[in-house]
Amino acid sequence: RLRVTSVCFSADGARLASASFDEKIRVWDTATGALLRTIEASAVRSVHFSPTDNKVLASAGQTDSIVWDVDSGERTRIIAGRHFAVFSPDGRTVATSSVGNVMLLVDAGSRAVRSRMDHTSPVFPSSFSVDGSKLATGCYDGTCKV
Repeated sequence: RLRVTSVCFSADGARLASASFDEKIRVWDTATGALLRTIEASAVRSVHFSPTDNKVLASAGQTDSIVWDVDSGERTRIIAGRHFAVFSPDGRTVATSSVGNVMLLVDAGSRAVRSRMDHTSPVFPSSFSVDGSKLATGCYDGTCKV
């Protein structure tokens, strides 16, 4: 049995996305429990729904972070960074961990890197404050940064 690595509700609560080591993203109907779509993706570590549209961000362990359209199952864009990624509350920024103990803040549309946060060890999943003005990160070395 392969482990589920991440789960995330859609903004309206109608869907749940799950990622697992079998290299699949599954999208579920939360009212019925029905599997709506399976998306083939390599080495998926995390999933995160956009708060503003019907897109889901998947972060792969050995490649870039990918934004998928959950209705079609199509890849819509690739964003720099890997391991873990989350959308900001307004859906315009993606925080993604990258090689070299770095957290990148990337424009979700243009994919331009807006800023970076250097860390002393690999970065765990991060979280934006509700208003999107702050980003909290945690690291393997036991430190947190805001």
